Amino acid sequence: MALSEEEWRLLIRRALDIPDAVSEVTAIEVVTDIVYQPAPGANRGKDRELEEAIGKVIFEQTALAGADGSLDRFIMDRESAVQGRTSASIDAADSLICSRAEEASGFKQKGAFLPGSTEPLLEQLKSFILTHRFQSDRWPRSGEA
Repeated sequence: MALSEEEWRLLIRRALDIPDAVSEVTAIEVVTDIVYQPAPGANRGKDRELEEAIGKVIFEQTALAGADGSLDRFIMDRESAVQGRTSASIDAADSLICSRAEEASGFKQKGAFLPGSTEPLLEQLKSFILTHRFQSDRWPRSGEA
């Protein structure tokens, strides 16, 4: 059985070591840092608000893509046609997430800097999924704790 969008949100948070009790705002900050890869000690205050808005859209679109099965073949290293390309690579999954984020947000039309890649996020997510057994009853579904 596939996971719902809400369950994918929880899965992404856990893959990024974000405790369940941590706020959504902080979770988005973590996603933003992973996607934008700031240099240690960098002062990014000026663009931070926009980057977090984009980070939020990327978080949401990753959860939606997971829930609708669009990431299944990437996770399982199976060939799939994504955006007209046949690939099981991370590039295809990255392209899918970035294009969905651009479409959902409209940021690109506003001249906003979108991250060059969601690959670090996708790699952590895939690694977490492949190293955990979710078929177990010990992994709670949303609404359970």
